[in-house]
Amino acid sequence: VKALDIDSDCFAAANGVGMVFARRGKPEIARKAFQCVRDHKAMEDNPAIYINLAHTYIQTHGVRRRKRVFGDDAESEPETEERIANTRKAISLYQKAKELDPDDVSVNLHIAKALNNLKDYDEAAAVLSEAAHNWPFDMLVKINQAKNWEDWAKHTLRIYRGFRAIQKPGCLEKVEDARDCLTSAVAAWNFISNYWSEMTHIECGLLSRRSGHPEGLKTFMSNIKEHIANLQQLIETVNARVQELARQIHHNDLQLERLNLEKKEGEREAENRAKNSEAFRREKHLEAEDQALRLMESGRHIRLGRNLEAVKDKAAAKSSNKKKKTEEKQEIPQEAEQPMQVVEGGEDIGGDAANTISGIFDDEIPHDDEEVVVPREREKKDKKKKKDKKDKKDKKDKKDKEKKDKKDKKRKHRENEDTASG
Repeated sequence: VKALDIDSDCFAAANGVGMVFARRGKPEIARKAFQCVRDHKAMEDNPAIYINLAHTYIQTHGVRRRKRVFGDDAESEPETEERIANTRKAISLYQKAKELDPDDVSVNLHIAKALNNLKDYDEAAAVLSEAAHNWPFDMLVKINQAKNWEDWAKHTLRIYRGFRAIQKPGCLEKVEDARDCLTSAVAAWNFISNYWSEMTHIECGLLSRRSGHPEGLKTFMSNIKEHIANLQQLIETVNARVQELARQIHHNDLQLERLNLEKKEGEREAENRAKNSEAFRREKHLEAEDQALRLMESGRHIRLGRNLEAVKDKAAAKSSNKKKKTEEKQEIPQEAEQPMQVVEGGEDIGGDAANTISGIFDDEIPHDDEEVVVPREREKKDKKKKKDKKDKKDKKDKKDKEKKDKKDKKRKHRENEDTASG
């Protein structure tokens, strides 16, 4: 601060002030100091200024940890729009520093860590893969690479856990990828553990100081074997999960196939019913047309009535003639009733003789009050009488049979009771 009082353009003093406030946990004040230094023309090409300024954006939002389901995993608090925006600004500043100094491995590690905080594990893996290619023997690159694989796998397993994970598209492939990431992480931690055990105490101290968390790295490496065992146990759990998901997917595929077959069968049956209905309708239509044609053909031979008045008069005359004939038949017996007064020989026939002669025809000559029966009508009446007699006889036989059946039933009932009592 005294240096700035003496020379307000001293960028080194301003940079030192920013570093002091950053260590004291006041990133907003440190950021203003670093921005002042960056705006100075003499420091605009210095990558350290961009790295320090990026650190202030990362430091603004401390990462609080909380335990989750999978082993000793811990996830950062939910991302807010402000935190995501600050992390993106930090990544752009790290990229600027990388352009100014491409040979600095720490810049790549800072970028990978920021992407990891955003849960953009794929991009972080690409950055670390490039760093591992450029610095194959750098242990910090290996540690960050293993940690990114592990976080990637656990984040994926958190998303695709539970019974409803099967409903998410590509769940089996994602869980298998998570298992592969865990396998790669276990292989990397084994390599790091073996390498750490072969390093000297001084080399371990230097590596810890480079990480930015010396005590945390030493504590973690002292428990690395237990951590590897937990990851191996998690891999076994993931294998069981993969088998379960594969079984569920197979079961769902079979159900879906069965439903599709039932749907197709239903559509086929509906189509057949529609075809049959259409064929039945056409058949009925053709049948109606044939019937209409038959009626038209038969109607051609029908002669409609002509001169209906003459036909009516003819029918009336015919009925009157029939009536006259009936009256003549009724008059014949009346003429037979008249007494015969003269016979051959000039004798008068009367008295008992006349009665005797008239009695011969008593059966044939009806009285005035008797009905005159035409032979055909008499035949019909005789048939009707015979039929009535037959019906009466049938009814009588039926009643006799019913009485007989009732007597038989009573007799059998008494016999059954006698048998039961005996």
